[in-house]
Amino acid sequence: MPRGTPAHIVNTASIAGLSPAVDIAPYVTSKYAIVGLSQHRRLDLDSANIGVSVRCPGAVTTTVVHSDRNRPDALGGPEAPPSHAAASGAGTYDGLDPLDVGKREAMAIRRDSLYIVTHSETRARVEDRLERLRAAFKRAPSPGASSGG
Repeated sequence: MPRGTPAHIVNTASIAGLSPAVDIAPYVTSKYAIVGLSQHRRLDLDSANIGVSVRCPGAVTTTVVHSDRNRPDALGGPEAPPSHAAASGAGTYDGLDPLDVGKREAMAIRRDSLYIVTHSETRARVEDRLERLRAAFKRAPSPGASSGG
């Protein structure tokens, strides 16, 4: 692509990058980092006519539960997939069809949206986080206010 041609970068995080989840702290931490990186790169690249979006999907139908099949023997080799994968019977992580995710992503790129959220049912999780942030700002002292020491 020649210099100066409009471009767009899409980074993949997760809904876990917008709202915490139980028992997956390392995963959530990495996803928050991707969201933060995307927000900053969008600011950095705007003047170069390069858009940036961050995809924050919920569950997508993939075989990600079998990714351990690639673990080298030196690191313990493959393990059995999580029990929820076996229970589904399909060997996939049940969720939104990847083609639907792609369609939503294409629309978001055309709109130059920063966030690509694919699952409306995750809204309550994110709203809860935002409300906690709003409450923290309401409790924060105004500049120049006494700390009450």
